[in-house]
Amino acid sequence: MYMHQRGIIVTLLGLILLAFVALFIRQNRVQSTTKVKTADITMTNQKDSAIASYQIMVSFNGRSFTATLNDSPVARAIQKQIPFTVSFIAYGNGQEKIGDLPFTPQLGNYNYDDNGQKGKLAYWQPDNRLVLYHGPVGSYPGIKVIGSFDNAKAVYALKKMADNTEVTFSK
Repeated sequence: MYMHQRGIIVTLLGLILLAFVALFIRQNRVQSTTKVKTADITMTNQKDSAIASYQIMVSFNGRSFTATLNDSPVARAIQKQIPFTVSFIAYGNGQEKIGDLPFTPQLGNYNYDDNGQKGKLAYWQPDNRLVLYHGPVGSYPGIKVIGSFDNAKAVYALKKMADNTEVTFSK
C-alpha cells in the first residue's frame, strides 16, 4: 500500500512539474510588441529583434494602392530603386502578372516565403522579374515573396489589368 501511494505522489509531482514547464514555455513565447511609424517605414520591436517593413505605392490605370514590403534584401533593393516603372503582362495560369525589373537585386541571406498567394508581391529569381499575384499559384523554389498589397481592392484591379500595363512603384 505504501509503495502504491508513493507512486501516485511521484506521478502527481511529475504532472505538476510538467504543467509549470508548459506554462513557462508559453509565457516566454508571448512577446510584447511595440510599433513605431516614421514616414514610410514601420519598425516592430519584439524583444531584441527588429523587423522593418516599408510601405510603398503601386500605381496603374489611374489608381494607386499601398503595399507593404518585408525586410528582405530584395525588398530593400526595390525600395532603394523607387521610383521606377515596369510593364506587366498576364502569365501562365492567369493568377499572376509579371514584369521584368530594370535592375538585379541580390537575394542575400534571407528565409524567403516561396508560396505565391493572392495579394502578394514577389521576386521571380530565375528571370529577374517582379510578380503580382491576384490568385494562388502555390509554392515554387524561384518565388521570393517580398510583400503584399494592403487592400483587397488592389487584387481585384490587378485581375482586370490588361497586358502591357505600366505599373509605377513609388514612396
